[in-house]
Amino acid sequence: LVIHGGWPIVWIGVFSLLCGYGYTGGPFPLAYRGWGDAFVVIFFGLVAVGGVLFLQLGEYNSQSFIAGLQIGLLSTVLIAINNLRDHEGDAKVGKKTLAVRFGVRFVRFEILLLSVSPFLLGFYWWQAGMALSALLPLLSLPMVLLFLPGVFKNEPGEVYNTYLARSAGLHLAFGVLLSIGLWWQ
Repeated sequence: LVIHGGWPIVWIGVFSLLCGYGYTGGPFPLAYRGWGDAFVVIFFGLVAVGGVLFLQLGEYNSQSFIAGLQIGLLSTVLIAINNLRDHEGDAKVGKKTLAVRFGVRFVRFEILLLSVSPFLLGFYWWQAGMALSALLPLLSLPMVLLFLPGVFKNEPGEVYNTYLARSAGLHLAFGVLLSIGLWWQ
């Protein structure tokens, strides 16, 4: 990858490794201080998608930013559900996730925002004249209903493992549909 992408790929890799270590390790573990959600958006969305585009085309553009944001937001749904499920245990051991810092109600609405925003960002594709990239991911929108009502209805616990799996399915379906739309344009 470095031979093809050059020094930017080296710097992305080094920075990603350092942040990966700093996510749960080191003197200031970011995930345990409420920064985990932001880092998932950045590294599982913006950096991952942008890095792939850079390797393919040698550039980073607004389209890779929007696609990366969409994917990153859906990736973060998983960590938010996980942190909500584990918030009581995390509080006991001093992990200051967003669920611990701001409470169950806050994270429920975070999950709602994270789940719906990628679909709203589809308007970008529509305005860019890329209708398939806007419309195909909408086919996965009903999958939000497989976990979001339960997140609001049920207290955090073992049932949230099901919501994790369903949100992972949404992430996969959305990503595949967006990819098909982008490829077909």
